[in-house]
Amino acid sequence: MKTKLLPLLLFAFVPLAHALDTAFTVLDIPDYVYPNGANMTMIHGISPTAINDSGQVAGRADWGNGWNGGTNGFVETNGTVTEFSVPDYINNIRITLPTAINASGQIVGTSYGSGFIKNNNSDPSRINVPNEYGYITLPTAINDSGLVAGSFTGNTGESHGFVKNGGTYTILTAPNATNTYVTGINASGQVVGHFNDSAGYHGFVETNGVFTTLTVPNATNTYTSAINASGQVAGIFSDNVGTINGFVEQNGIFTTLTAPNATNTYTSAINANGQVVGFFIDNTGSTHDYIEQNGIFTTLVPNAVSSKATGINANGQVVGVFNDGKKERGFVTVPISPVQTTTIDLSTTLSQSSSRVKINENLTYTATVINNGTGAANNVALKFMMPPRWTNYVSLPSDCVFNGTLTVCNVGSLTAGATVQRAITVSFQKRGAISMGALVTTDSDDSNLANNMSRIITSITK
Repeated sequence: MKTKLLPLLLFAFVPLAHALDTAFTVLDIPDYVYPNGANMTMIHGISPTAINDSGQVAGRADWGNGWNGGTNGFVETNGTVTEFSVPDYINNIRITLPTAINASGQIVGTSYGSGFIKNNNSDPSRINVPNEYGYITLPTAINDSGLVAGSFTGNTGESHGFVKNGGTYTILTAPNATNTYVTGINASGQVVGHFNDSAGYHGFVETNGVFTTLTVPNATNTYTSAINASGQVAGIFSDNVGTINGFVEQNGIFTTLTAPNATNTYTSAINANGQVVGFFIDNTGSTHDYIEQNGIFTTLVPNAVSSKATGINANGQVVGVFNDGKKERGFVTVPISPVQTTTIDLSTTLSQSSSRVKINENLTYTATVINNGTGAANNVALKFMMPPRWTNYVSLPSDCVFNGTLTVCNVGSLTAGATVQRAITVSFQKRGAISMGALVTTDSDDSNLANNMSRIITSITK
């Protein structure tokens, strides 16, 4: 069934901590009013769950009052909503729940205990993990190559993951797991999910049959939501008092996501730019959507009774659902550009005119400072460090001063990509080996302090 959207409604975003100059479109399907004076209305709510890079939206369309109704799937393309349901629904009850859509418009999801896949304009076909493996099959993700990932309940009641490639199913069971659940798959075929054992729940990434366990430090339980093309994983974790926070993991490093004024923060999806979407519950119990970029949280739907962001594509378009007090409606945003943040990364290298000199022979040290970051560093100072009782200073730059312990050069501001050098000439009064150091400092937040110092050894002979 195809339905044109109601007149498109545009709203400005309302920021939590950052303002975005953009808008969103409401996705809605008209309610059905029974004819012949029946004085009844079939409420038609819509809940988007995913969006592909072409802007196609997939989700669920709920209709009916109480138990007199059901749930269809839908796909929205260029303003037109097309509803669909999996054939052979049971006892005249339709339950079709899309979970993901790929670049080709293939949709996967669940329907009354089995999975399904829908290819463009064709009817959905059922997916069931074959033979003795599965009773309930729940696809959760599909990548642009058509690999389907999800979970199923085994014939003894335990849960396992699976990846479907054409007609071939690969079963995934995390090591020592009681149950294994799959939540996502990226373009490279990396699978993300979580499993439970005697210690609780842990996340995992599976790559070519190798499982890497993800456990947020000090968490009681760790769950995953999604994985992007770069292997960044989004998820949630609970602490020892039961608070839920989001996280992003990359290369073993966890970044905690906690929305402002939130009692609990949940993640739904992460795109190739590292933009995370989800929802949070505030201290009044209300639920709000968000997009998070580099630590900045922004809510997207103003004045809603409740709202959740459920998906984001590579272009930064966000989909989700909100309740306006009457029913659930969907939303899809215009593309949201990633927030650009500046970084400071000062590095120092030190060289000398000779590694071996005689007593009272002149020697020149040259320190080179580079700003490898994307922003300007303020109040940059370069400090030469050597034994003051051994040293005679022959010449210093005009902005360098010996303070009795160090030679300090006040460089000032250093723009992104800029390089400065300072050279000092000294002689030594005693023989032996000395360690000369050069250290750069700044009042700005330096993102990498490991490269701020350089040392070099000089031998002094008779």
